[in-house]
Amino acid sequence: MARILADEQAKLGHDVSFNYVTDTNLALGPLRNPQLTLAAAVDQYLVKKASFDPMFSFLRAKAQALSMDSNYEVLHLHWIPGALSLKGLSEIAKKSERIFLTAHDLRPATGGCHYALSCEGFKSGCSSCPAVIRPFVGSVRRVAIQQRETFQSNKVKLILPSEWMAKMCRQSWITGGLESKVIENPIESSFYQLPRQKNVPTSSFRVGIVAANLLDPLKGVVPFLNELLRKIDKEANLLVRLIGSNGKTLGNLDSRISWLGSHTGEDLIRQIDQLDCLLIPSVAENAPLVVAEAAARGVPSLGVSGSGISDMISNEKNGYKFEALADLVDFVLRADAAMQIRGLADRSIAEASRWNPSIAARRHLDYYSFGGPS
Repeated sequence: MARILADEQAKLGHDVSFNYVTDTNLALGPLRNPQLTLAAAVDQYLVKKASFDPMFSFLRAKAQALSMDSNYEVLHLHWIPGALSLKGLSEIAKKSERIFLTAHDLRPATGGCHYALSCEGFKSGCSSCPAVIRPFVGSVRRVAIQQRETFQSNKVKLILPSEWMAKMCRQSWITGGLESKVIENPIESSFYQLPRQKNVPTSSFRVGIVAANLLDPLKGVVPFLNELLRKIDKEANLLVRLIGSNGKTLGNLDSRISWLGSHTGEDLIRQIDQLDCLLIPSVAENAPLVVAEAAARGVPSLGVSGSGISDMISNEKNGYKFEALADLVDFVLRADAAMQIRGLADRSIAEASRWNPSIAARRHLDYYSFGGPS
């Protein structure tokens, strides 16, 4: 997303440099950055409790992989843990007139976790973190204090991709006092521009789930499939397509479930074009861009309300949202579900204009210039 934004701003005539730590998923290429891989492993297996599902960045947040020596009129950060330490952020701030931080998850507002789930400790400074083993509880509190002081002293302004994230960050003890603005993330222009492949009508209702890691507990794929297989009857004309890594065992659960592997770019577009709808059974999301990507292809989404999913899906425009996972499953299994969803294709395309990269670039540039609160 950061690269998309930088490219669009460059097209508008601005001098933009794009700095990043790694161009690959460290889980797929752990040796690309051994320091970060080791820090991530320590956080996952030695710091965080095994019962806590979301990512946790403690040692990773102390690492610094970026070296930025230039002076900047505007510094826009998209990810801090592993890229910049808080000390490093303060050093770079001396060379920057204005600093903005996009909260792609809840990590900027907590002492370590990337999603708090039911924990509300981030509202009072993470003083008794339930996500880590006992020896690290005090350390998490100290990180929260340092993070708050660093953000405030350097006048960091937040950019929040969803109203849900805005609500969470404003409730946070760390980020609640910072200026902020809600600006939705953009998607690749190719999702708008590439000709749509003809979706051959079929009696089957073709639904898909897209996730980087299909076994990530936060994505809710396994509970969804379990609930689906518990309720589905043998005659149901439903086809479930899984796109992402770690889906082999899931694809073997039933003949109507298929795992298509990982796809990106034009390959992903071709896969989305063959769906009637996208499913988002996630437990927590900020602003899942795959909803926007699907909408741009005329494919509506079905998701569970709560977190940023509620902001991404507009009922009867680019899909439907449900109060509970069981309600989502019940809708998918309805005899008229396919007809009802297919009728939203044109509305989904219209709704997708929200995530146009050119519009997003201009909205960010406006905020850079004026920096007013939301």
